Amino acid sequence: MMNTLYTFGCSFTENFDPFIKYPGTTRYDYIMNYHNGNIPKSWPQIMSEQLNMKLRNHGGMDGITGKTGMEGNCNFSIFNNICMASKDFQRGDIVIIEWTHMERFKWADHNTNRITTITPNQIPIEYDKNVIESIFVNRTHVLWIEELFKYQILINKLVDSIGLRVYYWTIDKKIIEYKIDEINDINNRWLLSNTLKYDKPYQEIVKENGGLRIIDETNEVIIDDHMASSGHEVLANLFLKYIQ
Repeated sequence: MMNTLYTFGCSFTENFDPFIKYPGTTRYDYIMNYHNGNIPKSWPQIMSEQLNMKLRNHGGMDGITGKTGMEGNCNFSIFNNICMASKDFQRGDIVIIEWTHMERFKWADHNTNRITTITPNQIPIEYDKNVIESIFVNRTHVLWIEELFKYQILINKLVDSIGLRVYYWTIDKKIIEYKIDEINDINNRWLLSNTLKYDKPYQEIVKENGGLRIIDETNEVIIDDHMASSGHEVLANLFLKYIQ
C-alpha cells in the first residue's frame, strides 16, 4: 500500500490549485499571467511525486476546518488540522508541519457561531480593533513560542507510537531566533537544522539557492511575498535532500 505525505501549515504550504477559482487574487493573476493558466506545483506536490507517496496537503486553504471549510492560518488551527487528520496516520507515512506567524490567533464569532482565524492584515471591521491589536502584541511574547514547542512533545509521541516520521519548519523568523539552539539539534526533527542560523531563516536559504518570491519573479508587478514556482521547487528539493 502506498504511504502518504501529510503537510500542514499556512499559505506557505498550500497548493496553487484553489486560486484558479478566485479571480482577482494575486496568485490567480500569477497563474494566468505568468504560467499561461497552467497551475504550478507546490512544494508538497513536488515532494510527494519524488517520494512516490500520496499527498494530503492541509496547508492554508487546503486545511480541514475553518470559516470557508478551509483553514490553517494560525498555529492552533494548524494543530487542530493535525488532530483531525491523525486518525488516518499509518506506519511509514511522513508528516511535515509548518508553524506560522505567532501573532495569529483563533476567535469565536458569536454572530456566525463559528471559529475563525484573525491575522494582522485581516481584522473584521465589526471587531474591537483595540482588543484585537492588544492580543497581537501579547502573542509576540516568547511564552507563546514555548507553548508551541509543547505541542511538538505530544505530536512526537504520537508519531513514534504509530511508526511514521515527522518534520517541522516555520515561516516565522521569531521562532527560529528564540529557539535556534533547540532547532539546530538534528534530533529535534526540524528540517534543514544543519543549515538554519539565527540570521538565516528558511526564506533566506530558499533565496540563496535561487528560489524566488512572486513579487521578485514578476518584477513587482504582482505584490505577493509568497513563493513563486521556483521557490517551491527549491524548498521541495532542499527538504527532500534533508530527509533522504
